Amino acid sequence: MSRPYSDKCKKGHLLSDSNLYMHKNGTRECRQCSRERSKRAYSNFLAGRELSELASAPQEIPPPEPIGPDILPLDKSFPGLRMAFLSGPMVKVYLYILMRTTGFYKRRDNIALSQFEHGIVDSEGNRLDYGTGMSRNAIIQALKGLKRLGLIGMVNRTSGSYRTNTYWLNP
Repeated sequence: MSRPYSDKCKKGHLLSDSNLYMHKNGTRECRQCSRERSKRAYSNFLAGRELSELASAPQEIPPPEPIGPDILPLDKSFPGLRMAFLSGPMVKVYLYILMRTTGFYKRRDNIALSQFEHGIVDSEGNRLDYGTGMSRNAIIQALKGLKRLGLIGMVNRTSGSYRTNTYWLNP
């Protein structure tokens, strides 16, 4: 003996035609509950990924030996053995992250895509750097390639309408 269909889900949402999904096996599902469940699962996934990625970030970077002003020495962290797999844009993006992290004695740094593109100007109007001079699309592709090769770590950060990522170099 089958139960009569209810016109509301367990959470009280009306099961109208636009809010009702019928599965092939005959079971019914509230679309609003399904969307809410998916959003919660995705948020939990992102939160877990951010924590695990930050935990894997290097904790200490010894300061490089100074050679002279504005000269950053390359050490064993530079991907010498994997150089053959890097495109020109990947090298430029890697060097920019190297400059923004190790060059400022940091283990990681928040870098916006606009900084990769155009560089940084301080509040007084002084240009600190010119960025990579590459297009946003080329920068995104280079970042994906560096991450795929395991040369950099990255965590997405969003604050209101401003989006920046935290980057670090993997040993």
